[in-house]
Amino acid sequence: MISTPEEDRRFRRDMTLFVTPFIISVLVLAFFWNSIIARLNPARFAAATPDEAFTVASGTWDWSGADGFCVKDPHTISFSADRSAMFIAHREPWTDSAGRSHRVSEYELQYHDASTIRGAIVGESRRTDDGVPVIWDLVLTSSASYAWHRTDWLAGATTKEVVRCPAGTDSLVAPP
Repeated sequence: MISTPEEDRRFRRDMTLFVTPFIISVLVLAFFWNSIIARLNPARFAAATPDEAFTVASGTWDWSGADGFCVKDPHTISFSADRSAMFIAHREPWTDSAGRSHRVSEYELQYHDASTIRGAIVGESRRTDDGVPVIWDLVLTSSASYAWHRTDWLAGATTKEVVRCPAGTDSLVAPP
């Protein structure tokens, strides 16, 4: 079958209209690839030993970029003596979906290594798509920062970082 010059032009135009969005998508993905990967796989910090992760995670913290950073509503992380529970005490109380006021969250710890402390919030009402309570990983990103990862999220996906408050702000939030 022989095509006419007009058919050839239409074919090239149609192919260009079909292929161009694909090429643009690949170029955009390539341009942002490093930032996408960095967001999905934040740098992990490893404490000297798995038990040292508790020492690194202990202290007073606030969300990176928070209004009134480390003054308005910092939180203090502490652990039970047997390291079976983690407590996060906030300066300001919050109200849960059932209308109850809280200032402290208690996590029943399930696992830890030099970079991660995994726990389930006691009384957690949020559920995964599978209907089970969500489980949280506190992921150390440096000796002065961490991020949260939910175990039902994509591997490596985290919240924005939480940053250690400057020395002298520890007294703003008394541990439970």
